[in-house]
Amino acid sequence: MFYNQLCNINKKKLEIIRKIILLLKMLEKLVGKKHLKSMNYDRWAELYWKKQIEGNLTEQEQKELEKLEKENMETVEDVYRALKEDVKIKELIQKIKSHEWVKVIEGEG
Repeated sequence: MFYNQLCNINKKKLEIIRKIILLLKMLEKLVGKKHLKSMNYDRWAELYWKKQIEGNLTEQEQKELEKLEKENMETVEDVYRALKEDVKIKELIQKIKSHEWVKVIEGEG
């Protein structure tokens, strides 16, 4: 009896995992081609951590860091705005939020 209960629980978990993976794949295809933009994270991180660890940057490095921060923030805002306004993305988010396990995790179920 315990084995059967365990199998049923595992089947439910596997089904949930399968559905989540499917939704994530759909989201990746939808977002990856349409909305994502590249940004210069590596150089920003290099300058940011140099400033944090060493405590200072040259004037040129500081200007570059500020420029990168501005450009990267604009990119993030553009992508966020595009995702927020995309009807297909909204539908996927609602589908994910409506799943019984998401409600349980968020304390609504």
